[in-house]
Amino acid sequence: ERATMGNKPPKLPEYASYEALLKELKAANIPNDTQVIVAIDAKGEAAPNERKAGSVPDKLEESNTLDGALECCGRVLGTDPAFVYLFGSREAEGKVVPTRPVRGPTELLARWHSIAANHHASEEPLSIKAVLEQAIKHNDQTRQFHLVLIFTSHGIEAPKEEEMAALKLAARYPLSIVIVKTGSSPDKGLENLALGKGRFFDNVTLVDFKDVAAKDTKTREDYMALQCMKKVPTQYAILKKKQGYMPPAEVPVFEDPAWEDERRYQESLQTEAKLLVFGRNAKTGPVRLGRGAFWDPLTKQLYYTDILGKLVHIYNEEGKTDTVINACGTVGFAVPDENGKLYVGTNAGIELVDGLDVTKVDTKKNSGDYWISPYADIEKGKKAKTINCGTVDAKGRIWVTTGETSVQLREPTGGIFCCHGEQMVFTPLEAGLTHIGGIAFSIDGKTLYAADLSLNSIWAYEHDVSTGVLSKPRVLFEATTQVKGVVSDVCLDTEGKLWVPHLGGGAVVRYNPEDGKAIKIMRVPSLLCDSVAFGGENLEKLYIVTGSETVSMDREYYAGSLFVIDSVGVRGAPIRPFKPKVNDNNAGGSQNPAEGGAAADEAEGKEQGEESTLSEPLENKHSLDSGGDKDEIGS
Repeated sequence: ERATMGNKPPKLPEYASYEALLKELKAANIPNDTQVIVAIDAKGEAAPNERKAGSVPDKLEESNTLDGALECCGRVLGTDPAFVYLFGSREAEGKVVPTRPVRGPTELLARWHSIAANHHASEEPLSIKAVLEQAIKHNDQTRQFHLVLIFTSHGIEAPKEEEMAALKLAARYPLSIVIVKTGSSPDKGLENLALGKGRFFDNVTLVDFKDVAAKDTKTREDYMALQCMKKVPTQYAILKKKQGYMPPAEVPVFEDPAWEDERRYQESLQTEAKLLVFGRNAKTGPVRLGRGAFWDPLTKQLYYTDILGKLVHIYNEEGKTDTVINACGTVGFAVPDENGKLYVGTNAGIELVDGLDVTKVDTKKNSGDYWISPYADIEKGKKAKTINCGTVDAKGRIWVTTGETSVQLREPTGGIFCCHGEQMVFTPLEAGLTHIGGIAFSIDGKTLYAADLSLNSIWAYEHDVSTGVLSKPRVLFEATTQVKGVVSDVCLDTEGKLWVPHLGGGAVVRYNPEDGKAIKIMRVPSLLCDSVAFGGENLEKLYIVTGSETVSMDREYYAGSLFVIDSVGVRGAPIRPFKPKVNDNNAGGSQNPAEGGAAADEAEGKEQGEESTLSEPLENKHSLDSGGDKDEIGS
């Protein structure tokens, strides 16, 4: 039943134009999400002289080049990302070299220019075996119909048996293989490959770009597409009839590091970061903009949020589960208290997750099964600005940063709030400090560090531990130029050093706060490192939350995932849970929050042998309870 083809392939229908081919492709019901794989022969081919992308010379001798062929394949590539590989060079060593996917011929040509000069001639004969094996690997996982474009400027003098065997094997898959020959490369070997002898169906199309280059510049792209895809309707019909091929209802994601830039991928192989929650496979998808990583030693759980996704994540280290809660609004942090309740910072203020006990999280519940109720109104009835992040100080008070999410700001927006019970202390941002990401306190609690995304620097405030008042803001240091991107969060180790993720740099950097020098750089296989926190049994692990909002998921394969580095050589500084103010002695009537806070803090200070200085806790000229002009305070 599976009769093999003879030496002569069946006669194919003739298409008068590219438009006629398009009609036939549509009539064949070929899926719109057909994937394209591009393999470029880099065997000694140096990048051609730079010229304006998209321009094709009129002269045939200048057009019949690998560069010219790549410029003419726009209609074949389509609008979806195309996988790109290099093969045939000395550096490839008989394999394919992955690069990041591209969209359209302009990106493909620029990509080719940037990497071809780093590849050198190989003494081994050119072989497409590795390309076919990679195409089969794609199809094994996705079972989609693939168009495989192989560009060669050297040709194949005599196909090896292993190549013919690879072609026979590829004929068992929904693959259409197109070999585009440029320049004066040998024809005989390519023709033998294209004959189709001994294969289940004719899965190879040979295109001599010399014929395409001879066409007028206005019609070259159409003619190139016509030549490359003229066999596709017939090939697809054979696949459906003889192999019973049906495209999958749900297309799986092709899991391959080739989605990333080859340099980034090589660096990620050397990273110590381990994948905990894979964004692509998560129920709610990859994290868009991660914030507020917070480790709770009591429950051994990591809390982090997705501001734009409006989600709270609870990662349980023992069970390896990631529970998601819908916060019904932008959410910048999530911190537990000592009684198992969870508090989140949303655009409505600080809120409490009802029906949740973090000591025994029900992993079977859906993200929308919880209710969010108000706890503290940050802006006193106004719609609060976005809460970017939050932390807890040594006295158990929640500290919150608010502002806009854009890093292009030039004027201060929002500020820093301290919450103790229902009372708030507001510290407006100083001139120059425009967009705070994460914040963290020094070990002694006397300094508050803040990551400023707009100026790519770390700021410091002096902090009065007893009253919760901030003063003397200053730029502590600017981020290192060794790592790209901007600082987005900060946490501390037991030596007082700062660990800062670089958003867009794919790394977490350990800084010395005294001189701002980078001590250590830890690479992460995702560019958008959003938030970090120490955790684990002895706070020896470093958790890293990555985002996906400003990158193409086609290029950043691990974007929006959660990573961990098991050991960075130092332990993290502990952060205590939130300690809400509860007035047990005044159940029958109301009490001024300031007085309640003073009594509790004073008692706590006496128990620890501290000298009480809490006569007026949490009150300064910016306090929202001070009776000042609220509009002016919120400006």
